[in-house]
Amino acid sequence: MKIDPWALLTASIRRHRSTEARFFKPVCLIAALDLTNEGLIEPDNVNAEAIISRFRAYVALSFRSRADLGWKPLWHLSNDGLWSFYSKDSALARDDFGSDRKPGSKAILFNRFDCLKINEPYRSLWHDVEHRFQLRRSMIEILASEDETCRRFARQLFNPAAAMRQSEWPSEEEVMEELRMFREQLDLFGQGTGVEIDDASALESDQIAQPFDPEAIDVTTRTVTIDLLLSRVRNKRIDLMPDFQRRVGLWDEKRQSRLIESLLLRIPIPTLYAAEDEDERWEIVDGIQRLSAIARFITPASIDSQPLLLSDLQYLEEYEGKSFNDLSEKLKTRLRETELVVHIIRKGTPPEVKFNVFARINSGGIALSPQEMRHAITPGPAREILALWAGSDEFLAATDRSVKPIRMDDRELVLRFTAFFVLGTASYKRPDMDGFLIRAMRELNSFDPHEIESLRRSFASAMEASFEIFGTEAFRKRLSESSPRMPINKALFETISVNLAVLSDEDRRTLVDNRQSVRSGYLSLCSDRPFEAAISQGTADVAKVNRRFVGVSSLFKEVIDRA
Repeated sequence: MKIDPWALLTASIRRHRSTEARFFKPVCLIAALDLTNEGLIEPDNVNAEAIISRFRAYVALSFRSRADLGWKPLWHLSNDGLWSFYSKDSALARDDFGSDRKPGSKAILFNRFDCLKINEPYRSLWHDVEHRFQLRRSMIEILASEDETCRRFARQLFNPAAAMRQSEWPSEEEVMEELRMFREQLDLFGQGTGVEIDDASALESDQIAQPFDPEAIDVTTRTVTIDLLLSRVRNKRIDLMPDFQRRVGLWDEKRQSRLIESLLLRIPIPTLYAAEDEDERWEIVDGIQRLSAIARFITPASIDSQPLLLSDLQYLEEYEGKSFNDLSEKLKTRLRETELVVHIIRKGTPPEVKFNVFARINSGGIALSPQEMRHAITPGPAREILALWAGSDEFLAATDRSVKPIRMDDRELVLRFTAFFVLGTASYKRPDMDGFLIRAMRELNSFDPHEIESLRRSFASAMEASFEIFGTEAFRKRLSESSPRMPINKALFETISVNLAVLSDEDRRTLVDNRQSVRSGYLSLCSDRPFEAAISQGTADVAKVNRRFVGVSSLFKEVIDRA
């Protein structure tokens, strides 16, 4: 899965800000980024005075009385881990400033340090313009989701070229529309999936919520020939995951051809990773494109594909336009006998451990999404159930058909409902959303037909009620009646759907009949800062899960009691 390299920094900045000056750190950081983009700051020796000067220019347009306080966020950003102040090659710490553990004035701070440096790993990221752009947009997003003062800075700083020309600032609606696209999760082709980026996985994917026994990790490494791998593909002993067949061919013919050229030149290719199921079949989790390209060239019928004709080769130009059958017997044998390394996580390894291991190594060119990994390591009826319900009329209507299935986001939404409805919020005791969802898939695998049908009816009822109450705005953040439509929010989906499913038919009908009151209360709820944080940042946190479920439950109860 793709992990935001700035996630920990951004999360720290969100959490640790002055109540009375919540714009300080984002504006200070944006000032530093803008100066860097203009070539005026070097990560190894940051010009602190220049940042304070730019902060002063940005802030003075609206809040002159606070314009000279840029030294404060400059210091506090060091506590977030972005940079460090050095005095004679020693980094300053909080304890260097006495009992207050912070400098009391600009003079105190500036008299103590002689160099300011961006810390690793952020220093290497800072050198990259695309990574700086990503961090800047995250700061704009923080500002745009805050109070009126912060939103003003989001407008001012959205376009750095117009920051000092108020007549050219975009409206709040224009900023939110742009950020909506930024917050929307993208598919394999860079297109919006209809689902909002969920911060839960970004912060937890490489962490272990509960330590597991190292002995539970059963990984074996095998070196096998391409001939053996293709034999397994033909005999259905390697599962290229039929649900992922859309992935086959995502590499264009140039990339596929270059891979075959590398094999012909005896250049090693990256390792494959697989999960072994109970029948000792292998499900390829990292390397689908490589194995698919090889199969397409040598045995295209095994993956129902047209033969690959080599193209855009760098060295073996004499083989341009050639198929496998056009090669000499010597080269055919060379390909078939080429050995590849496959790391196999054995069938006895617990699914939660498999998921964590794959999250660490899932760094291929087209990495699997979290739900695709859950699908790969949790075989059984749950796969088909999630797919069936994600294609139901009730789900499609409630989500306005806006969730693209290509990354299995639609199935993850259904699974999130299932997890909290079946297991209950009380059983969510650790900040481990991935493990919780895997547990729910395993539970669903054990259901008998009667239990499955009962769960399906509850899910369908929740979807129908959601659509009748919220229409095409169901499961989306709403900050005002005029704000642009946001993508589907996963945390809101699970919270609203489960809270509706647990109600009686009569109570759901009451909410539908009083939909205007529900919508009005929902707007207020989304504008409540603690609730908004519970559906936006660190959504796997136990306290935030409880907060959003209680918030929606209280809203529904209040409307029902008043009716």
